[in-house]
Amino acid sequence: MATYLTADPKNPLNGKPVGTSLEALQKAVAGGGLIELVHLPDNLVMVVDEEGLYKDYQFNMAASLLAMQPIVGDAVIAHSKELD
Repeated sequence: MATYLTADPKNPLNGKPVGTSLEALQKAVAGGGLIELVHLPDNLVMVVDEEGLYKDYQFNMAASLLAMQPIVGDAVIAHSKELD
């Protein structure tokens, strides 16, 4: 299972398990739209909305610190072997 990382740290869904199918990942971060993979150390992958900057999503501090680059909107973190 992947882990949900919301842009709002006070959101009760933060840390919620998420499915790893393409549809589940798209729904979690992009409302069913395009997703982008951000590669992290230790074979981890962060899934984000590919068009998040254009959609003016909220800055995601926790995801940005993990990715060492600016991340906006919700993100999902999973081991690369977990992705369907």
